[in-house]
Amino acid sequence: MSSSALERVVREVVQEALAEFKQGLEEAGRQALKIVEGVEEETLREAAAMLEAGKRSRDTLRQRILSLAEINARNKSIAVLEEAVNNVLERARERITQLDGRELEDALRFLLREAVDAIGAERVIVETNSAGLKVIEKVAREIEEEKKVSLSISKTPIEDVGIKARSEKGDIIYDNTVDARLERMRPLLRKEIAKLFTS
Repeated sequence: MSSSALERVVREVVQEALAEFKQGLEEAGRQALKIVEGVEEETLREAAAMLEAGKRSRDTLRQRILSLAEINARNKSIAVLEEAVNNVLERARERITQLDGRELEDALRFLLREAVDAIGAERVIVETNSAGLKVIEKVAREIEEEKKVSLSISKTPIEDVGIKARSEKGDIIYDNTVDARLERMRPLLRKEIAKLFTS
């Protein structure tokens, strides 16, 4: 699976989840608006009662209450956004971990090629999960010829789908597992989902 295919899967999950998250954000917005309106009414009642104490006290109290309501509304929006990001990442992770056959082979080939390039050493030790061990042995031979490197496949499987690679000395490590890649995408995904909510 190429990087663009990985991004496509994530984008599809984003689109699928968008309706749910947008609805949640709209509901949070409606609740926040109700809170602000309720606070406004409460503020006006309190302000009328404090009229004798002077205009300055009334304005200060009103501003403080409105600021707290705005903070609460913003916190709810942030919580909805983070829930959306986590949900999208989890759905993408589930789909990607179900790859098999040709898709798994293509994905591991891409991830291994990228890891070898990132490490830049002549000898690289490669780890993958148990489902990928047989596949990676086949793919490794292709990459060795293509990149003119020596690859050693660790027989101890890792838990995540993807590749972990390190130089023979262990001084350069590249985590190219699905979890690591999705975590690296988190800031961009957060930005993209936030844009979708505000459009």
